[in-house]
Amino acid sequence: MPLVAAGQRAGLGRSGVSLGTNRREGQTLPEISRFYGISIYLQFSDHAPPHVHAYYAEHEAKVAIADGTLFAGSLPPRAARLVREWIDAHRNELRAAWDRAMRHEPPGRIEPLP
Repeated sequence: MPLVAAGQRAGLGRSGVSLGTNRREGQTLPEISRFYGISIYLQFSDHAPPHVHAYYAEHEAKVAIADGTLFAGSLPPRAARLVREWIDAHRNELRAAWDRAMRHEPPGRIEPLP
C-alpha cells in the first residue's frame, strides 16, 4: 500500500483508485502518480486554478497544471523540478483528470517519470 503524506497509509477506494488522506485537511485525495518519492494527488471539487497536490517527505505544495508554477507550500528544488517535468510531459492527461475530479469521478492514474 502506498504511503501518504507524513507516513499515513492509503487504501483503495470503491473504484480501485488509490486513496490517501490529507492529514491537515482531513480530506480523501486520489493518488494519480508516484515517482522518486514524490506522491501526486488531485482533490475532488478543488478550487481554481487547476492544480495537483505534491508531497515529498515532510514537504507539500500545490502546483498549477497550466505552467507548473508552485503557488502554495514548498518542495526542495530537485523535487519541484521533477514535478514540473512530469506536469510538462502529462499536461493534457492532467487537464482531463482535473475535469473528472471536479465531477467527483475517479481521475485515474498517470504514468510516473521514468
